[in-house]
Amino acid sequence: MRNRLLAVLLVLVIVLLSGCSTTSANEDAAADTGAATEGTASAQDTADEVEGATGAKLTFLGHASCKLVTSAGTVVYIDPAYSQGDYSEEADIVLVTHGHSDHNVVSLVAQKADCQVITHKEALVEGVYNSYTIKDVTIDAVAAGGNANHSIRDCVGYVLSFDGISLYHAGDTSYIEQMDSLAERSIDYALYPVDGVYNMGPEEAMQVADTVGARFSIPIHPDYPGSKKFEEFNPEGVLRMEYGQTIDLLAR
Repeated sequence: MRNRLLAVLLVLVIVLLSGCSTTSANEDAAADTGAATEGTASAQDTADEVEGATGAKLTFLGHASCKLVTSAGTVVYIDPAYSQGDYSEEADIVLVTHGHSDHNVVSLVAQKADCQVITHKEALVEGVYNSYTIKDVTIDAVAAGGNANHSIRDCVGYVLSFDGISLYHAGDTSYIEQMDSLAERSIDYALYPVDGVYNMGPEEAMQVADTVGARFSIPIHPDYPGSKKFEEFNPEGVLRMEYGQTIDLLAR
């Protein structure tokens, strides 16, 4: 009888130990699965951050001045004039939207020997808006102005295409009907003046942003550095940049 009880107890102990071992193994497996899931999520997050990255970059130098560098290394400055900006990277292309002194100080820019400078005078000739292909960049001059300070006859904006990206610099402007056609161009990045003194203010600029429908709308040309106008410009897809900030440009 005693031997039979001992045998039964021994079987129970073995069963219990086996159950604990199985539970521990299952818990370990679950932990491993969880770790693998977290690792996958982390990798996906990283992939999402760089999805669409082209290697092209945009720097907002200040006021209305910006620099873009394509994935091939072509350097383009638009409306150089902000005296505290960094213009030391040698330019392949310099674009000027109009003749005002806060937009056209080309002498600030370091230039390569074959640098091409295009101003509103070359871009708009007898009512015709010209287009250019320079290296890996296509440049289309478009209408701008339309207010008491900026005649449509003497101002242009530019749409640049490179690396599968389209970027629109509106120049100094208010809303003009020619902007309606830009909605057909699938603009990725658009830069709008928002000062409300010499050009349209934030509210009108938001209406233009809605009309153009760019993926990202960037306010430029405040009435003064640190102005609240940047904060008041708040369309869908707004992208506010600090002076001197550089961002990666993403294709669709």
